Amino acid sequence: MVDVPLSQELPDFISFRDENGIMVRVAIFYEWRPTKCTKCKMFGHLQTKCRQGQKKIWVRKAPPPVSVPVQPPVQGEHVVSPIVDQEGFQRSLRPIRVRVRLETPVRTSNVFQVLEASLLDNEELVGGQGLNSIQKQNEVNHFIQKYVVDLVGLLEHKVKISNLGKLYQKVFVNWCFTSNSSYHSGGRIVVAWKTGCFTFNIVAASSQFVHCHVTPVSGRQPFYCTFVYAFNDAGMRQDLWRDLLLLNTQDPWIVCGDFNCVMALDERIGAPVRHSDIVDVSNCMHACGMEDIKCVGNLFTWNNKQQGNNRVFSKIDRFMANHAWQSCFPVAEVCFMPKCHFDHFLGLLSVYPRDDGGKKPFKYFTMWKSSTVFSDTVQQAWNTQILGTKMFILINTLKRVKLALKVLNKVGFTDIHAADLRAYQTMVSAQTAMHNNPTDQGVADAELIAIQDYKEKHKAYLAFLSQKEKLSWLKDGDENTSLFHQSIKNRKVQNQVYSIYDMKGE
Repeated sequence: MVDVPLSQELPDFISFRDENGIMVRVAIFYEWRPTKCTKCKMFGHLQTKCRQGQKKIWVRKAPPPVSVPVQPPVQGEHVVSPIVDQEGFQRSLRPIRVRVRLETPVRTSNVFQVLEASLLDNEELVGGQGLNSIQKQNEVNHFIQKYVVDLVGLLEHKVKISNLGKLYQKVFVNWCFTSNSSYHSGGRIVVAWKTGCFTFNIVAASSQFVHCHVTPVSGRQPFYCTFVYAFNDAGMRQDLWRDLLLLNTQDPWIVCGDFNCVMALDERIGAPVRHSDIVDVSNCMHACGMEDIKCVGNLFTWNNKQQGNNRVFSKIDRFMANHAWQSCFPVAEVCFMPKCHFDHFLGLLSVYPRDDGGKKPFKYFTMWKSSTVFSDTVQQAWNTQILGTKMFILINTLKRVKLALKVLNKVGFTDIHAADLRAYQTMVSAQTAMHNNPTDQGVADAELIAIQDYKEKHKAYLAFLSQKEKLSWLKDGDENTSLFHQSIKNRKVQNQVYSIYDMKGE
């Protein structure tokens, strides 16, 4: 950490002499360079909006001259001169009547609906940053209505606690609503959900996360959901990693939000990546069993809004879930959409219904080659005489080969995993019998046949798994590990297409 005076310009290069006395010039890259005023040397605004030297000075008005008529005294009467203050105003002895328009009281069962008065019609919340601007509130409303969103997490909203009611009335009417503002006054995380869709239970919260237990009303599997907004400082993020490790569970769990750090070197362009930042978040997510949910859309979710060589792109927003959650929602997909007026790209998590219907396309499996009748089956189907054009002959010949291979699959490779287990049990039984009757030649021959049958079945099963996963590092023994089967599930999810966009991007 290097402290730099506000009046000093941030250097782009550092020059020094190395051990050989040669002058070396090293470039400096900034992850984020704030806007600075060249007039007052302060950050956060430009010179065109600087208020220095433009302060209004209050000047007291000179009292206007007041002429007071003087009447000659009348004999036998006491004359009382009117009392005039220093500014020339005379105190009135008559009461002043003011007409006040009485407002009709509002009767409502919802305490937040009283904010629906005229002050909220065109009033912008104090500030203008985050969700204090009406423009961003309207964008959130449009996003919710367009994509029919039932659960919303807003990060870095910057709305004060006193103004959360106004935010609720403008954006989340008739929703349930919570925030972690009691842990941080800066307005960091807001969570809102529709009561008819979810039942929520806030389990834990801090200045960097809100941990909830979510139960879908539709009857689907309940799960834990953690909304994260990590601090910029790496040291302060250590508290977040420790808290997530304490919240670790084997139940379905999803973590989403702004991690404020990348998890790989290629997730940032324009600035170097600290290795320690990658290690900390990666170790935490690995210990919690978290993996990225399938993502489409924009890869980088944030940029520093600088120009030229100072531009930095990073992927710091992500949706991650453990194996239990991804098993409950195997067709989930995250789409990072354009950010419009926000600082980060908008992330939309969609959980599509499972669709196992439809005719599956034909797929060739290398395990079929292990069959003794494979070559004869293919050759017999290929040599069938067909009359017609060359293209017609080729297409129909391939169809005949496909049908022949399907028959071969049903006869010898139906439920290949079960066949592998049966062959293994048969081999174990034969070896046990051989141990009990070592001199019986018939038992010895049965053992050799069982061993050979298991080798063929197991080889076919490994070929089947290897082709489904397409792992070049597959070796004997890897097929029974949880990592291997999880890799098959992840590849299946990545190969599925859940949605497409038309020419208009919808």
